[in-house]
Amino acid sequence: MSPPPSHPDPYDPTSYGHPAGGPPDPLVPAPAGGLAALLERLVATLRRSGRSLLWIMLLTFALPQVVWTALLDSISDGTLPYGSTVAVDPETAEAEPFAPLEEMFGAVSGEGWLMIVAATVGVAAFAALGWAASVWAVTQAAAGLPVTVAEALPAGMRRMLPMLGWYLVYGLLIAVGLVLCVLPGLYLAAAAALFGFVVVYERGRNPIARSFQLVHQGLGAGLARVALLFTFMLLASCLLGGVTALLGLGTAETTTGRIAGSAVDSLLTLPLSIVLLVGLLLTYAQSRARLEPLTTVVLWNEANPPEPTAPGYPTDPAGGPAPSS
Repeated sequence: MSPPPSHPDPYDPTSYGHPAGGPPDPLVPAPAGGLAALLERLVATLRRSGRSLLWIMLLTFALPQVVWTALLDSISDGTLPYGSTVAVDPETAEAEPFAPLEEMFGAVSGEGWLMIVAATVGVAAFAALGWAASVWAVTQAAAGLPVTVAEALPAGMRRMLPMLGWYLVYGLLIAVGLVLCVLPGLYLAAAAALFGFVVVYERGRNPIARSFQLVHQGLGAGLARVALLFTFMLLASCLLGGVTALLGLGTAETTTGRIAGSAVDSLLTLPLSIVLLVGLLLTYAQSRARLEPLTTVVLWNEANPPEPTAPGYPTDPAGGPAPSS
């Protein structure tokens, strides 16, 4: 795979940055540009990569979530032979709000639990694949190279297992924070939110520690941007939840209705997931650019490390830093 055309030499220190009068980097907001520079790059990136991200996330986020919902519903209502239909007395449900959940979980057999756990891990693996593939696709498009879903998914698969492992660490970190107190959990969720980009670009580094470093530099500007993105996601999700409730999709009484509601909900939240991914990616790039020289070419080289025997891959002609491996 050849390096992206029409971009600065990643090994020439004079080619870094945002020279006065020159075109802005397609993926790295100006380090001193603040929130305005990030929003400008956000709009441009969504226009450039929105369609490919929509397909990638449809296949790796929305569809697995619908399948997981269908499986859980089929087990809990007795459609699959791994549980039984649960009927809870209304007076008991009112006096003990968790009684329906306890009854449902108690009715699931060991085989049913095994299927639920396997399906949950599968959904997480698809999410890790989708996140890594989406980051690669955005980088590829920003470098001026063509992007197809058929290329993005194998590229994402190369980082799926590390992404999945760190995704579980990230979830455990947030869970511990929420158990201790809600605010520490929210803080940890924001401070470690850039870990996925470290997994793709900066191989060999601790993604959680690197995320903490990036979001806290510049008087916590990165942390503020992550918190802003999460707040936007929360408000937009609440609005979409109200829409689905008005349509009666969240209160369907049949398995088919609940699966249909899950499908509609997944489709409605896809654009929000895309905005979140791109916003976090640009926050990562801008925060990192404050610490070290960074351009799209550098990110492209890091996302596409050379094979040891790959012919024609750019070497280090100027004695500068070699691509990350």
